[in-house]
Amino acid sequence: MKHKINEFKDYIEEKLLDNEELSELCDLLLLDIDDDASKHIIIGRLFSICSAIENGYIEGAEAEAFKQVFNSRDYESSYTICKDLFFHYFLSLRVELVGQAKNLNRRLLIPIRSSLGDVMYAILAAFRTDGEHLCELEANGYRFEPTSTKVKESDCADAFPSFVLYDLKNPRVTYDFGENYEFKISLRKAKRITDERSWDSVIVESGTGYGIIEDSHYALDNYFDTGDFILPEDKDEIDIDYLLVEPDRDYHDIELEDLNDELEGSFQYIREKYIFGDFLNEGLTDTDPWDLDEEDDDISVN
Repeated sequence: MKHKINEFKDYIEEKLLDNEELSELCDLLLLDIDDDASKHIIIGRLFSICSAIENGYIEGAEAEAFKQVFNSRDYESSYTICKDLFFHYFLSLRVELVGQAKNLNRRLLIPIRSSLGDVMYAILAAFRTDGEHLCELEANGYRFEPTSTKVKESDCADAFPSFVLYDLKNPRVTYDFGENYEFKISLRKAKRITDERSWDSVIVESGTGYGIIEDSHYALDNYFDTGDFILPEDKDEIDIDYLLVEPDRDYHDIELEDLNDELEGSFQYIREKYIFGDFLNEGLTDTDPWDLDEEDDDISVN
């Protein structure tokens, strides 16, 4: 088996010498064709699909066809099937907010060709976060963080293929370590999507709850538990107007159609923030909801 894998790797490397072939895959993965690392990333993602077939996470006629041609060393057909899966298969996940699983959850489809980081960013987008806080994916004692915030003790989530998830036990994404929004991930079998889908097509199949409330896990919990937003005693009443852009919103309603319409833009926005580091800006900005009046020290909301 190891000899066949090496032979298949050699075949893929030769295939990627064709600039048209390489360009197509680089465009799909948002990679720079002139970057020497791009080929290695593509090969790694393709091999993650082989591993998924071997471990039974992709099933059906295509998986059986791949096994047959691969075992007979027909690497041209193996590559054709692998590439088709690369384009058309999606990870299937159930994700829920720990402590509020019934009130806030999602069934997600994420392109199989994604990185582990993309899975994390898709989850944050699906729960309508702003992406303004630190995040990580943790499982089995391993910590995976975005490129822009990775520390020495953690691994870079953007460097791993999405199928690493299947080798991890009880994976969880944590967002905003102060508020500690924790999302539990449960994996299902990968699914083929017959429609033409682009790279940006993170899909929410179903779910409950509108999304999180930035900077106040406490307020969200109280809303689901009591039907009202109750803040700690040390919070000013005006805080709730700051936290809730639309305080009359029904946070039990996912508004699924609107969410899927938003996802293409919100996923890319959050992804770029965490990879390129365009977040956690210091000080007030033009979009900051707070306006400090130095004369009377009152805080007003724009």
